[in-house]
Amino acid sequence: MSNQRMGEALDRICIAAPLAAETYDSKDNMVIVATDDGGQAFLHLSGECNSMALMFADTASGGENGCFEAGDEITFSSGGGTGKTCEITAIHNWLEEAEEDPFYEY
Repeated sequence: MSNQRMGEALDRICIAAPLAAETYDSKDNMVIVATDDGGQAFLHLSGECNSMALMFADTASGGENGCFEAGDEITFSSGGGTGKTCEITAIHNWLEEAEEDPFYEY
């Protein structure tokens, strides 16, 4: 997967509470989460974390005190249903979107 916002690989992240997550192009096993340091991280997952489960999740549990490394299991749950547990296969920094220059050079 190639995206300009995909930053360096991270060893460990701590997910911000409450959970703020968004899917990546509505794809299964890919989610962007807010981190407790004010940034965002892109999680690559394996398992049954489909886009619907990720989209409606309001909690993420597992890891150590809300912190995760590649290889950890993470469970995404919503108040209206059961959770989906997946393994984190990789973690990347998710970079801020570059601001577009409103002035054009001709």
